[in-house]
This record gives sequence, structure tokens and C-alpha cells, in this order.
Amino acid sequence: MKRFLNYINNNVLLRVASLNSVSVFIRILAGFLTSKAIAVFVGAEGMALVGNLRNFLSSMQSISTLGLYNGLVKYVAEFKNNTKELSKVLSTAFYAGFIATVLISFWCYFNADAINNYLFSSSYNYGYVIRILSLVLPFYALNMFTFSILNGFSKFRIIIVIN
Repeated sequence: MKRFLNYINNNVLLRVASLNSVSVFIRILAGFLTSKAIAVFVGAEGMALVGNLRNFLSSMQSISTLGLYNGLVKYVAEFKNNTKELSKVLSTAFYAGFIATVLISFWCYFNADAINNYLFSSSYNYGYVIRILSLVLPFYALNMFTFSILNGFSKFRIIIVIN
């Protein structure tokens, strides 16, 4: 038993932690460089507009995935050896997520101008950006669905490399 615990502590956990640390460092660096570039090119007012857009996009992403990510990871890990139960969980989550994502995407697409006025005021016309983001939203949901499955099967290395 002690040998097994040493193996987990010394190898698997260390590998996941080191890969995750590199991934987090790259994200922080990319976020800093992106923020700096936005600040230089569009100024403080542009940073505020981008912040509003990021917050809106984050909200729509959370709503469209219905918060299924953590639960899906749990159930994939629990049922990974029981294909029948795993199939039920995955199909239910996929259909629920698909319906929610399509509804949110349609809502954002057809109400882009109203959302634009709410987020940015009527003096800015970024409705086309909201329409584009609404078209991309289903792909984000599919990405999160795939990541939750990979995470449930403990494929940490693949997740970190892809992300």
C-alpha cells in the first residue's frame, strides 16, 4: 500500500501538477499580453467594453452548458466501466446541453442589437460581434462536453495539451 501511495505522489500527481503549472503560466502570460495590447490599442474605454463583452460571453457560456461540466466529470468517472449507464448519462447531458445551447444561440443572434444596447449603449454598434459569438457558442459547449468526458476518463495530459 505504501509503495502504491509513493507511486501516485511521486509520478502521476507530479506530472499532472507540472503540466498544469505550465498551462496556467502560459494562460497568465497570454492574458497579460492580450490585455496590454487591448489597453494600448483601444484605451481605457475599450478595456471597459471588452470587459463587458467578456462578462456577457462568460454568462452565456455558463447558461448554455447548464453547469453540466462538473457533474458530467463525476458520472463519467463513476460509470466509465459500465457502458450502459455511461451511455445514458452522456446522451442525456448531450441532448440537454444541445437544446440549451441552441436556444441561447438563437436568442443571442436574434436579439443582438438589444444586447448591444444593453451592454455597450446605443452609441456603439457591436451587434455583429454578438451574432458571431452566438454562432460560435455551440462549438464552445461541444468543447466543454468533450473536456468533461476526457476529464472523467482521467486523460489529464490530453486536456492540458489541447487547452
